This record gives sequence, C-alpha cells and structure tokens, in this order.
Amino acid sequence: MVSERHTPRVFKVEFKTFVIQVDDLSSGEVILITEKKREKNYRLSIGLGCVSWLIDQLRDFLKAKRKFSFRKFTGRFNSYQFWIEHHNNFNGSFLKFCKSVGGLIKTIILPLGRDAVGWRLMEANLSAIFYGVPKNSLGRDPLNNKRFQIESKAAESIQTYKESLQKQPVKNVLP
Repeated sequence: MVSERHTPRVFKVEFKTFVIQVDDLSSGEVILITEKKREKNYRLSIGLGCVSWLIDQLRDFLKAKRKFSFRKFTGRFNSYQFWIEHHNNFNGSFLKFCKSVGGLIKTIILPLGRDAVGWRLMEANLSAIFYGVPKNSLGRDPLNNKRFQIESKAAESIQTYKESLQKQPVKNVLP
C-alpha cells in the first residue's frame, strides 16, 4: 500500500504543469520537482532539509510586502547549492529555483500566477508531502478541493514525513 505522501502531486500555473513527488530510489530522502512546459521537462531533486527550508522561504515570499531577490541553501556536507531568485518581467513575477552540483546548474521557473496561486500551490503541496495533510476537527482535509488538488483518501494520524518513513519495515534484498 502506498502512503498518501508518496502519491505525486500535480498542479498547473499559467501554461506550465508542475509535478512534486518522492523519489522512490532514495528511500524517501529526496523530493523531485518537475516543470513541464510544451515538449520539455525540467527536473530538480532536493533533500528533505532543503524541502523544509524551501517551504519556509515560500511562506516568507508570500508574506513579504517588499520582495527580497535572493536566498541560498547549502546541502548536506556541501554536496550542492540551492538558491531562489525573485524576478519580474513583462509577464509578471516569478521565482527561479536553481541547484548546482559539481558545476552543473539545473533551473525551474515558477510563475506567481493570478492571486499568487503558483507560489501558494507549491508551498501547499510541499507542506502536504513533508508535514502531512492537515486535518480539521472533523478529520477531513481542509485543502481538499480542485484548486489545491490534494486528495485525501483516508483519515490518518498527523505525523511528520520522517516519522512515517521510520515506521515502514525495511525489506531484506539479500537471499
């Protein structure tokens, strides 16, 4: 049975589609963010520490009246650099997520969208994967609507992503 947190989360902002999912090959330690536009896909993989930092930065961007332009995160053991840049052009505001590993730089561009829906959906979907889906007093997911596209299949206890991984048994692959 697949955990609710392991299901890919898909949302659209303007003409782009974004997919956020847990990397199956990393034992749940890496989150993949994919930007799909027209015929091209751009993908970033970030560790859980960076995901937590990214959620906080997106919340700061949404709250800030004066937008800061640059934030940087250094990966575990200096293995990678991840940074966010805020830009404006004739199409509006957007965030540029960049990751550098060994000199190779990968980039994803997240538009603000109408009513900041792009940044809000990214923050809500990352939070749902990392922290779990919030429940209200009736045990229902308050974000369960078409705008946020977070599907609640069954009521489960609220626990962190790390706790849910620790409870899963480790399969022995040796004969």
